Amino acid sequence: MKKYFTIILTCLLTNVNSFNPLSKTKLNTFNQKGEKSLIFYTAAFNKIPNDVYSDLIDKFCDDELKIVVPSDVKNNKFINKFDNVTIIGHSSGCVNAIEASENKNVNKIILIDPIDNRFFNDEDYEDYVDICVDQALLLYTKKSYEWNFLSFPFVPDKLSLKPDQIKINDNGNKEVIEISKYGHCDILDRHWADFANKFVTKGHKNRFNINKYHKWLSMLTAKFVNDDFENFESEKINEFMEEDYK
Repeated sequence: MKKYFTIILTCLLTNVNSFNPLSKTKLNTFNQKGEKSLIFYTAAFNKIPNDVYSDLIDKFCDDELKIVVPSDVKNNKFINKFDNVTIIGHSSGCVNAIEASENKNVNKIILIDPIDNRFFNDEDYEDYVDICVDQALLLYTKKSYEWNFLSFPFVPDKLSLKPDQIKINDNGNKEVIEISKYGHCDILDRHWADFANKFVTKGHKNRFNINKYHKWLSMLTAKFVNDDFENFESEKINEFMEEDYK
């Protein structure tokens, strides 16, 4: 049953493109030499339109992050136009993000619930990935991987790209955060996140917390992008997610 609703959700989200001509366009992309940029690869192999993440993207823009949501994962040459790039990926879009990070202008990566979908194209793939970046931030929503007597985990263990499978440059810094009370789809806009919570995969019990979660993700991302992540623990930003992560 869960698989059935997962397919429906993916089809619905992907088909947003069919009636919104602005989907998958560049957003807030003006980039001067030396500025930092964020390139975001969405779920379902980067096929989920940016509209479904509009609240999070608005939060990114509020935090003055220069953001691009690419429409083509086969050609990442557009990254050459930007400096100081941080790549962010969600779900199965994380492999697309990892591939994009091969560009020399990329120095950081953020992966949210990374799903390893390489088996679709490569039967002999290694069980780890090498990423040529100096800094990596790995976020895992605990509810995505939980078992209970009513359901299986939304992200099967075999498909989860775990921290010890992700290798970065020697002497690089890899941060891992488990977000204890949220689920895989809580990153989406509230109505999509609520739909997923009801039919596909459980998220936070208090559905009014979703916008707070998006703000937390944006503030955390801004800290990471702007080389201020070491101050994350000590600043008031933690009040947004007080007991929601560890």
